[in-house]
Amino acid sequence: MQNYISFFLALCILIVSCTNKIGKNKTCIYTYNKDGDKDGSYTCFYKNGKIRRKGFMRQDSLNVDEEYIFYNNEILKEYNFYDPEGCVRYNRTYDLKGDLINEQGDFFCYQIIDKFESKVGDSLYFQIFIANPPGTYFNVYGINDSGMYPIKMISTGFSFTQKRFLHIKRKGSFRLPIAVEFVDSINNKKEIRKRDIDFYGI
Repeated sequence: MQNYISFFLALCILIVSCTNKIGKNKTCIYTYNKDGDKDGSYTCFYKNGKIRRKGFMRQDSLNVDEEYIFYNNEILKEYNFYDPEGCVRYNRTYDLKGDLINEQGDFFCYQIIDKFESKVGDSLYFQIFIANPPGTYFNVYGINDSGMYPIKMISTGFSFTQKRFLHIKRKGSFRLPIAVEFVDSINNKKEIRKRDIDFYGI
């Protein structure tokens, strides 16, 4: 019984100390995989307990997807958009009032296809990586002779990544033209980027 009480008290002390550490120090909370590496979302805090930054990490130190950096009153200071290789492809900075003061990079920065060749009857998929800072949204379209038509994408768990499956019905080369419409309510503007997705049926 004595051992159980000691264990319970030690557990309570540990919980309290962790809570205090988050609130009073520049402490980060990370998501770890089974190997003990940082792999997933993270949140860091100021001494006053306000959020300092949050984002996603892979391979223990590689920033991917979106990263938000805040002033000590939790007003957004900076938005970074990383590609799967950990490179910043798009950036926005804000003043102390939260107003946008600078913008760099391209919101539609990256695309991959899991394999360029597939057998007839098989499926493959392509992914697109699109920045999505506050005050913006995007739409994805296919393009044919009649113009643009909406493409339904599949969420992959990250806000920046969308997936689309393609089914191979015959042999030969294929090209799927796509367009990404990026709407920015802050700057009151709309941009469209067009790309071609090439693949083959064998």
